[in-house]
Amino acid sequence: MNKSITIQGWYSKAHIFCLLVFKRSRNSSLRLTFSNLVFHNSGVNLRKVSCSNVAITNCRFLNCRDAFVIEQEEARGACTRSSLTITDTEFSHNRIAVFALVFNEYFFVTITRCIFHGKIGWFNATSKDKSTKGAVYIKSTTHKNRVHVHVFIAESVFREIGHKSNGFALSFRVHDIFSIGNVSLSKTTFLHNENAIFAFGGFELQLTKVTIESTYGYAITATGPAKITARVVGINVFLDQCILRNNRAGLRMATVPCLAPGNCSASEQTLVVRNSLFLGAMRREVRAMQ
Repeated sequence: MNKSITIQGWYSKAHIFCLLVFKRSRNSSLRLTFSNLVFHNSGVNLRKVSCSNVAITNCRFLNCRDAFVIEQEEARGACTRSSLTITDTEFSHNRIAVFALVFNEYFFVTITRCIFHGKIGWFNATSKDKSTKGAVYIKSTTHKNRVHVHVFIAESVFREIGHKSNGFALSFRVHDIFSIGNVSLSKTTFLHNENAIFAFGGFELQLTKVTIESTYGYAITATGPAKITARVVGINVFLDQCILRNNRAGLRMATVPCLAPGNCSASEQTLVVRNSLFLGAMRREVRAMQ
């Protein structure tokens, strides 16, 4: 389908057993609304969509290979802003819950009052070959456009997530050295995941009233690309009123070197912790990246 559309269950949740695929021509915005639906085994896929505004409300995604996927293509002209809003929705036993491959300038994600539930299985934990994909996975590898990724997650739960397809509950990767992002988590709980949060790029990672408990690997891993000029932004992590409890490894950050001596200094990675508790068996690690 290449039309903007609303799909809604009325008196009870409507059940969908087929994959919904949407495409849209360049420079046109695709608007989709899904409400009061249950997706079984197959979810929603947006292929080669330059701009989209998607709202998902009061839905369930069960046993899907990929519950919701958006893969952008390059936008020409004014079509540079996309958004994804997910509210009061459950994702259970999916390979990937939410995946966004971001190419264009501004991408906004809002997730509130959602549950992400995986399956207990074999975990890689802190091994070097662990996957950095996530149940919620936002990724940008473009070096053509400057990408601005803004993510807000509130009042949500991530539990028992981790297998060979996604090693983290949340994963954010922006590879272009001049692209930036802001990830804000509020009143959100991570429980019994393989690894909780991974962030790579010029991010500000802000956690407020977040609980990360009983993680088999890392509670938080944060780093960024090497600098080539002083304009390259490092990663900044802020924790306020948070609880990290009984995690195998709590916080891992890496200082990033400058590849052009004289043009820049090693990026100033920032870690600020306020009014927070670190409890139980935990390691806090801050090191220089080799």
